[in-house]
Order: sequence, then C-alpha cells, then structure tokens
Amino acid sequence: MNNFIYEAVLKKTFDTSGDVWNSLIEAGLANDDGSLNDATISRIGGIEPTTDRAAVEERGGSNEGEVVGAVIGTDTRTRVVHPDTAPYKSIVLLLMKFGDKMYRGTGFMIKNNVVLTAAHNIYDQQEEKPADEIYVIGEPKDKAHVRSCNRFRVSANYVAKTSDDGHYDWGLIKLNEPMDDLGVINIKKASEAESTALGNVLIAGYPSMAQGAGTTAMWEAGGAASGYVSAKEILNYKISTSEGNSGSPVMISDGTAKTAIGIHVMGGVAENTAKAIDDEVISSINAFN
Repeated sequence: MNNFIYEAVLKKTFDTSGDVWNSLIEAGLANDDGSLNDATISRIGGIEPTTDRAAVEERGGSNEGEVVGAVIGTDTRTRVVHPDTAPYKSIVLLLMKFGDKMYRGTGFMIKNNVVLTAAHNIYDQQEEKPADEIYVIGEPKDKAHVRSCNRFRVSANYVAKTSDDGHYDWGLIKLNEPMDDLGVINIKKASEAESTALGNVLIAGYPSMAQGAGTTAMWEAGGAASGYVSAKEILNYKISTSEGNSGSPVMISDGTAKTAIGIHVMGGVAENTAKAIDDEVISSINAFN
C-alpha cells in the first residue's frame, strides 16, 4: 500500500456476464427469466460509514451516529423516468457482499470498465476488510448490464481512518468486463467549479427508500450546495438522500452535459455531505488500468 492507495483483489471473480448472472440467481437476487428480483433487492439496505461521535455531533448528526443520507425537510426526490438516457445510464446500482450480509449502494461510470463510488460501500472500516463480492448493475437492469468486480482501490487514508468527515471516502471499482453502452460521466475538481454552478447541483442514485416507500428504482433531486470546504475537500447540501445513495454523483451543468464534482457519502440532521473530487481522486483514476 502506497501513501495514497489501498488495493484489493476480490476473492470471487467471473469470466463472463453469464457467470455473474448465475451467481445472482443462486443468491436469490435474480430470476431465471433474466430479470432482477426487485422484492429481494428492495429489502437490502445501505452501509453506514464509521464515524467519530464528536465529529458527528459537530456536523449536526444524531447521537446514534452518522448515516448514509437523510431526508431534510420535504422529500423532493422524483423517480427518474428514463434511466437509460444520459447522464442517468452511467449511474449504476451496486450490491456488495460482506460475509453473509448483503448491502447496496450507488456508483457511476467514469471509464467503460471503472466505477467511482464511496469507499465505505466496498471497504468495511470497522472490520478492516474489503467486500467479498461486488456486483455492478446498469440500466436497463438485465443480464446484459451486470458485471462483477475484479479489484478495487480506496484511499489509504480512508483505510487508516485518518478522517471521519468524508474527506477520503472514495473508491474505484474495476469491472470484470466493460459496459460500453452505458457511457461515462465526466468529472472535474470541485475547486474548479464556478460558484454559480454550485447553486444548482443534481444528485441521482439508487436509494433504498424514497417518498416513504422501499424502491429499487433510480431517484433524483436538485438544489444548492451550501458550502464547499476546501480544507476537507467536502461539499455540503440540504438535498435529501437515503441509504443506498452512497456513491451517487453530485453533478453540475457543464455546457449541455452533466459533470460530477462530488460523491455522496453521508448525511446528518442539518445537511448531507459529498466527498469532493480532488487531485487524489483524479490521479488515482488516471493510474487505474
């Protein structure tokens, strides 16, 4: 492990998407007819990041600890009507297995075979170990859009628990096979985003709950990023999120396209938080082959 990167090779990998699908069927997550088992997946929750209690209270979190997201005020999220169009088609559902437990999260394609997500989706700080299996599912959610993960990277500072505020909560997933038809979401450093762009950011992903009900669909909501904390490389906002949203892209309008400047990682009573894309994230992406 170097100063920046922790890398893990997963115990179980697959050569073809067919093998991946068969594994999902065995786990009760997919059906023989080529569809996902929505009823089973809707019962899978997200992973809560490990945090320091004092830091939680300072940020406005609950006494029970930080959560992966919170509905702040009125839940204004709406279901994405066409998840197979840009930029939504580049946002993927993640299923992670740690031992005998399954969790869900969100990620987004930044190369045809690389997904950017939250570190706590794929590495358990408390147990100090990586996920045993990771499945990446794109839209439409079918056999052709399912992949497994060969290896992944997260910040070494995250593994070392250097910070509890989301500063290092980012990870990269290498797919066993590319998914060319999903396209990619471009990224840029949050520090380079115009202040006016921060007034209207968009978050889309796969929450386990939205509008008071369980769901396996993609949901989105927009609003202002109320603060960019450059010293901690985080973004704060009052946009509602829920478990499963961890790893969702925080996007701004960049011409006619959407560009990601952050990765949603945690929530609190007063605000939700993203890991801002910074030099460490970008340099790791460029070196991840």
